[in-house]
Amino acid sequence: MTASSKRDFRGPTALLDQPVRAGDRPPNEFAWHASMRLAPEDRHRTISDSTWASMAVQVLTNIGVATAATDAGLRWIAMRHAR
Repeated sequence: MTASSKRDFRGPTALLDQPVRAGDRPPNEFAWHASMRLAPEDRHRTISDSTWASMAVQVLTNIGVATAATDAGLRWIAMRHAR
């Protein structure tokens, strides 16, 4: 609480952001969006959820949002839009 009895979340927020900021190239914004899709010649294939998850982790690691696929600061969500 602050002196004016208002809640102050800056401290806990900074603690949550520490592992994210430790990445090679941490994001400037709170959310970063990217799209992934299969190449046209692969769109007939059925790709498992675990494969999509592995590809998402690889993208996040390669662009520097995370230092490694097991980075504890890696907080992400992948939305799969299936037909």
